[in-house]
Amino acid sequence: MHQQEDIKHLNQALKGEHMAIIGYDHYIQHLQDPNIKSKFQDIQQKHHDHARLLAKTIQDANGNPVNTAGLMGWIQDIKYRFLPKSQNANDIIGNALEGEELGVKMLIELSEQISSEYKSVMQTIIDENYLIIKNLNEMKKQNNNS
Repeated sequence: MHQQEDIKHLNQALKGEHMAIIGYDHYIQHLQDPNIKSKFQDIQQKHHDHARLLAKTIQDANGNPVNTAGLMGWIQDIKYRFLPKSQNANDIIGNALEGEELGVKMLIELSEQISSEYKSVMQTIIDENYLIIKNLNEMKKQNNNS
């Protein structure tokens, strides 16, 4: 029974990674600066890596990994479609930063509810997301100075 709860929580984390991937698709479309765009593509790739790691972990636990962001992802996708297209890089970086911070908070809450055998997977993703947050903060500072 506990394993089913673990799979449920891991799938919630996986949905969050799918939401991040969707978000970065939209951010990348609206970025004009090729340097920032490239950094956002690298971040998006990290989220793809996290999604693959979570999917493998779920499969190894005999679970079925979700392959979409679910209802919240759909709502987020709709929201992004109606954002003004003229957002500047600072707005986009700020939105990405806010999303990453919410994502880390969710991952920490989920990691507190799963069995110890899955905590290292979650901690790896949390640690990498903290690095993403650090990089976004540096991008924002650099963009403000230019």
